[in-house]
Amino acid sequence: MTGRMDLLNNGVSDSSYGILGQARVAPPLNAQRAVDGLGDNIQATSGTAVISGEGMVFTGIVDPDSSSRLTQTHTISVKVPDDVADEIISVTAVYSLANTRPELTAVLTATVTEELYGNSVSRTFALSGGATRRTTAILGGTTLTGANTEGNTINIELKRTPGTGDDDALYASLVIHSIKVNFQRYSMKGIVGNGLKPY
Repeated sequence: MTGRMDLLNNGVSDSSYGILGQARVAPPLNAQRAVDGLGDNIQATSGTAVISGEGMVFTGIVDPDSSSRLTQTHTISVKVPDDVADEIISVTAVYSLANTRPELTAVLTATVTEELYGNSVSRTFALSGGATRRTTAILGGTTLTGANTEGNTINIELKRTPGTGDDDALYASLVIHSIKVNFQRYSMKGIVGNGLKPY
């Protein structure tokens, strides 16, 4: 009998099979989808970073006569959804770096950390000047151990230190208008309709 005792549940909840020997049903399709409701979980945590009606603001140099350069930090927290399919996570954002020449850049460092095991991934990248509400990838599809644990907390930290390294948009404010934290999520929970015939 083909497939006898093949009772794996494909990693989804509430799946079941009727008789021994019935072939396993394919798991539901999954895709990168964002988690809703991040507005209350975004905080400005250091430097001159502020949250305005436009979004997260990373200011340029505030005091040009000072040699010190303040690091500005925003943090975002999100819970792993209950329909997560695997450990792949990505982060996208819409940003503006207006009133600057296109050749100037603001540099962000993004660190994504999951709380359960303490695993993290980081990326430093430049955002071009002259941009108005441009979409960018903060973190491409990346495997993060622990990102497939329902209810685990994922923290995203964004840092900018204007006037250091390749950040030469010295006096320009970088605005992150919106951010999406995307998990690989099932299109449905469990397996619905396994096609089992009574005879």
